[in-house]
Amino acid sequence: MAYADITALLENLEFLLQSDPHPILHYKEQVESLHDKVNLLRGFLEESEKRYDRGSMKHLELEIRDVFYKARKVIDSKLLNVYAAKSAKSWKKARRILRRSLRKLTEKVDFILKKLNKISQKRKNAASADLQAGEPVLGGLSRRVYME
Repeated sequence: MAYADITALLENLEFLLQSDPHPILHYKEQVESLHDKVNLLRGFLEESEKRYDRGSMKHLELEIRDVFYKARKVIDSKLLNVYAAKSAKSWKKARRILRRSLRKLTEKVDFILKKLNKISQKRKNAASADLQAGEPVLGGLSRRVYME
């Protein structure tokens, strides 16, 4: 389930932000920003289950699930490598690899957020058009968008 993977990833990011010695000292802002974006996506998943027709958001939810399932495993592994490093050199290398993984995840999250914004804008435009045409709007979504 995407929600469980997102929650586990959020816990890892929180651990990174609070841990000592600090493996992300020089890129804490990047991790904080990623944490905020992931938290936003978690909120989206919670809302989409309550608000939208499951079929209309299925593709995006599957993409989110796939990204966060893989990200959770990668971040877990890279974080383990940081703490298992036996020398300063291997610790620095593990930190660089972790940072690269976090950067790639941030790019994927940004891409998903852009898709989500496009979907949201389409829904708003369709609902607005339906209101102007006099069609009933169901729960903030037009019947046409809801049936997609």
